[in-house]
Amino acid sequence: MKSIIAKHEALTEAQLTSITDSLNTLNTTLDFLVGLTPEESQRFMKMGNKSRSFVEDAIKVGIENPGMLPRSLDPVRLGGKLALSGQLRDIHRTVSQLNERLYDTTMVAGAELFDDARLIYMLTKTKVKPEGLIDVSDNIGQRFAGQGNRKAKNQTTQEKAA
Repeated sequence: MKSIIAKHEALTEAQLTSITDSLNTLNTTLDFLVGLTPEESQRFMKMGNKSRSFVEDAIKVGIENPGMLPRSLDPVRLGGKLALSGQLRDIHRTVSQLNERLYDTTMVAGAELFDDARLIYMLTKTKVKPEGLIDVSDNIGQRFAGQGNRKAKNQTTQEKAA
C-alpha cells in the first residue's frame, strides 16, 4: 500500500474549520436525531429491506384511503415520516461510508507513523551515536522495555526446564 502521509500532511486551519463547520451544520440541521441505549434499541422493530416494501405499501394504502384511518394517523404525516425514513437511510449510508474510510485512513496513518518511529528508534541504537542521542534512545526505547528478544527468552525457558 502506498504511503498516505507522504501524499497528505496536516490539514490546514481553513480545512479544519470547514470540516468543523460542516459537522456543526449537520448536527444543527439534524437536531431531532436521538441516541438510544442498547436496551432501548432492542425494544424497537427494525425496518430492513424486506419490511420496507410492506411499510411503503401500507402507508400508500393509508394515504390513498384516509377515511379508513383512525384520527391519530394523519395521512400527510405518514407520508412525511416515510420520506424522512428514506432520506435518513441515504444520509446514514453516506456517513457510514465516510466513517469507514476515516477509520481506515486513521489506522493506516498511525501504522505508517509507528513504522517511521521504529526506524528512527533503530537508528538511535547504532553503535556510533552522535552526542545527545544516548539519552534520547533510552527515552524512546521505554515503549519496548521488558519485551526483549522473544526467541531468546523462549530458548532460555526451555533450557531451564530441561
